[in-house]
Amino acid sequence: MDVRLYWIWLSLAVRAGNPYIGAWMRQWKHPRALYEADSEALLRGGLPPEAAAKLSDKSLDKAQDVLRETESRGFWVLTPDDALYPSVLLQLPDFPPVLYGAGDWRGWEDVPAVAVVGSRHISEAGWRRTATMTAGLSAGGMAIVSGGAVGGDTAAIEAALAVGGTCVSVQACGLDVNYPAENEALRARLLQNGGVLLSEYPLGVKPGRGTFQVRNRLIAGLALGTLVTEAQSRSGTLITAHCARDQGRDVFAVPGDEVLCGGCHRLIREGALLVTSSADILAEYLPLYAATLDIEAACAAEQDMRRRWQSEPSDLPPEPPAPKRRRASKKAPVEPASPPAPVVPAERPPMPDGLSPAAQRVYGALDAQPKLPDELAAETGLTPAQVLGALTELEITGCAQNFAGRQYAWKG
Repeated sequence: MDVRLYWIWLSLAVRAGNPYIGAWMRQWKHPRALYEADSEALLRGGLPPEAAAKLSDKSLDKAQDVLRETESRGFWVLTPDDALYPSVLLQLPDFPPVLYGAGDWRGWEDVPAVAVVGSRHISEAGWRRTATMTAGLSAGGMAIVSGGAVGGDTAAIEAALAVGGTCVSVQACGLDVNYPAENEALRARLLQNGGVLLSEYPLGVKPGRGTFQVRNRLIAGLALGTLVTEAQSRSGTLITAHCARDQGRDVFAVPGDEVLCGGCHRLIREGALLVTSSADILAEYLPLYAATLDIEAACAAEQDMRRRWQSEPSDLPPEPPAPKRRRASKKAPVEPASPPAPVVPAERPPMPDGLSPAAQRVYGALDAQPKLPDELAAETGLTPAQVLGALTELEITGCAQNFAGRQYAWKG
């Protein structure tokens, strides 16, 4: 039996980004144990009734179909049993049971990586800033992780390819789905130049509002840090930065125009490192990767990029296309904006019955003043992963709410 089938079976039974995957695997060790357990054993093991019901379907037919079709179309499949599965993702409480990919993934973890994200509606200045800094990071020895969207993601990938760098694009849909259609040729060039396309969604899954948020945690999780080059105050780009901070990764933000970079300014106020060049970021990691990173090469690449912007624009990553007038489509997937700040009741609402012990401890540490997960971990003695799992449980049960910056308070 191909053990990958058990991981695919698990991924098809529960939604992508399930916050309990990590806890289940620590307890059950392998999805095969979940597959072999009946519904009563699953419930006794602490699985929620809904999850236990879904995992009571023991047919592997669909998993076999997914594996067969994926490999027959030239894509590859990785699970935590594989040596090439990225160990950095296993640190996440909601790590993906399956990764689908295209391109050469070998040696990926040998290279330090940084995620580069920016607004989908990026300005000309933001485009040039993103391309210039990404060229420096790539020439300086870092791999680039991005999301493949139009705007800032496109500028980052174009720049990495322009200097011959390593680049991974994490998709918010199945790898066979042509999204965004504007970047079809870019994805092909990325693969031709040694890059990788990655997704946790099986073939045929189309992008939607929820898939972007789920995808963003992987962009942040694959990298040492996340660079935000341009984001307005309510930009969905900030979600990736918040994922990075929640995961204990670094967050870098570039200041700029008060409107176009309002989200970057907010990140800086919340503790992100203010950067204006690739050298600022490389300097943070030079002590750990002195044999890999080259600040002089990064500075030279940035200078060359700026010089070429002026003299040889045709050889550079293209400028952002002018926006087209089109009728709004309710079905068109969009990256979500940050939600408005919620209202916090002054007095603690009563604790509902049925909360897990961890959720009870975290709820006891919440108050009307929003707190970061790290603060809650310090107050409760729980691990960051346990705190995040408890916060998810509290949000689902309506006991907690999160603010911009992934800060939590009680909810009335």
